[in-house]
Amino acid sequence: MENIEHHVAEEEKKVAKEERSGLVGWSWGAFMFDIPFLVGIKKYAYLFWYFLALVPIVNIVFIIVFKIWMGVRGRALAAVSPQFENETEFHGFMKALDHAGEVLFVVAIIVLAIVLVLAVFGAFNFLGFMRGIHGGSSVFPANDPMMRY
Repeated sequence: MENIEHHVAEEEKKVAKEERSGLVGWSWGAFMFDIPFLVGIKKYAYLFWYFLALVPIVNIVFIIVFKIWMGVRGRALAAVSPQFENETEFHGFMKALDHAGEVLFVVAIIVLAIVLVLAVFGAFNFLGFMRGIHGGSSVFPANDPMMRY
């Protein structure tokens, strides 16, 4: 029993040390730049997983799951990389990459929102254009044949 408690205490110390050293936590850089991140930290074997992206239907699920996995495990992968000579270099790389990933994520969300707004207004404009072609009015009257299901 004492051996198990000792093992649990050692694991708790290890997790606490990893949390302090920045090895655990979400990595926006690994999430948004997964392929360049893997090439940058010289983990080429993980790139073979992208062959699953060539399989229809599987590719949608795979990309979402792999990106989330990279966000969760990116720091740990980079920590064991031979690319970094010391801990300061590792932390500088991760800080810069995470900042770039955060910026790209915000830009992607803004662009997505703009595209959705334009798509909605474009659909309404198209419906108005179609009514104009068929001689309908610019409002939605109850007996408009274009508005029937």
